[in-house]
Amino acid sequence: MGSIKISSRAKLFSGDPRKAIEVTDAEVLRTFHGMHSDDQLCSLEMERDLVDELEINGGRIHFHFDETQNCLRVTTVYGAERELSAEATQRLVQETKTQWAEGIGNGLFEFVHEQLIGAGFYQTIVDEGIDLELPDYCVQTASDDQPTPEVTWSESGNPNDLLLDDLKQAAEAGDVSAKTELGSLLVDGEMATGRNAEGIALLESAADENNEFATMKLGSAYLKGEGETPVDVEKGVAYYQRAIDEGSTFAISALGEAYKEGKGVEQDTDKALKLLNEAVSKGDPVGMAELGDCYEFGVGVDVDLKKASELYKQALEMGFDPVEPAYERVQQQMKQSGGFFKWLLGLFMPRSKKALEVPEENFVFREGDDEKLAAAVAQAQATLSQFAKRLPKLKQFESAALKVAFKKNGVTEHMWITDVEFKDGHFHGILANDPELITSMECGDSQRVHPNDVDDWMITDADGNYEGGFSVAVFAGRS
Repeated sequence: MGSIKISSRAKLFSGDPRKAIEVTDAEVLRTFHGMHSDDQLCSLEMERDLVDELEINGGRIHFHFDETQNCLRVTTVYGAERELSAEATQRLVQETKTQWAEGIGNGLFEFVHEQLIGAGFYQTIVDEGIDLELPDYCVQTASDDQPTPEVTWSESGNPNDLLLDDLKQAAEAGDVSAKTELGSLLVDGEMATGRNAEGIALLESAADENNEFATMKLGSAYLKGEGETPVDVEKGVAYYQRAIDEGSTFAISALGEAYKEGKGVEQDTDKALKLLNEAVSKGDPVGMAELGDCYEFGVGVDVDLKKASELYKQALEMGFDPVEPAYERVQQQMKQSGGFFKWLLGLFMPRSKKALEVPEENFVFREGDDEKLAAAVAQAQATLSQFAKRLPKLKQFESAALKVAFKKNGVTEHMWITDVEFKDGHFHGILANDPELITSMECGDSQRVHPNDVDDWMITDADGNYEGGFSVAVFAGRS
């Protein structure tokens, strides 16, 4: 039994290398440092006949940023039943290079995507114009100065030993990134056990050289007791605060999340909100996602789906894809918040589409001049102050909505908004319809409405009783 390591200086591309942008900025390349796949990825994606013939297994891909050469290196390590012949080695090298370049069926670098999420580097990479959507990563060997990847055989039956040895040599040569990576692996016990103290020492050395990741890893390790690290809340918080003082925005979000969830520290929503708001003010998408979670579930604040949606949307626009399910969930909740009004109004919809020029069961009204409707609007306007005064006094299971005349580019469409509140002289709410005419608007959009644009108002309870609804009464009389 032994191990084979195939390693090369690499060029990283975002997208198809024939037309994609090469990633050359050292700061961006450094964010990929330490990222790796699981142990079995590469051999599982090879042709089974080749795997059986070469008698190999495993296949962990690993990225390392070489501080001395200012470049990225990619390595794949395999377990092997025997040392390969020159011909067999060349076949394995070629297969490995092909996997690096093709991304193994567009799935190879998913682990990069997932680990970028955990590292919080979306803002950095978005600023560099690098697309993070999968499957947009591929690697080519830097053939100008290294035409053939290096191949190393080891008698060790554990392929991870080859990676750890490489990192140890680089760390001893003063490579701060290698110290951080090796320290993290040893602290976690992922590739080796019983070396926690060695890992802590490496991380402390890197932290003393102002390595943000090492400082944050120490904070996380002490707060959560990662691996064999003894829990020490005071040390953990101190390391996070040190990273914050050194300018780490992500550390602000990470510590805020710890206080929010009570991870390693006593839950403190006041501290969590203060930190997360600070992270948001600095443009950190992870902080946006965490603060959005607070507003969605009422952690330290009142539930505010509109605010949660806005924060999730901001994070998405910055490329933080993990928040997409939360954003869609909140959008669905906001749409459903208008469901009761849709049901109630549906009871009064006319059966004739022609009569009002609206589809059956649709409560987007496009009525023309109508004396009864004009009177209904006038009555709604005359009692609008009464509606505004009722808003802060709504009881449990009571809901409020406004019908508004939205005007865009010479087109008027009458639609309802829910989750209504009144502030700054305007009504605010969430659009409860899918527009038919004003297609620049979408159901779930936040709206700010001048009182003069209100056509109707309604307050309902769970039993179907309602106040207002003057235009609803008009349609009820026609049905």
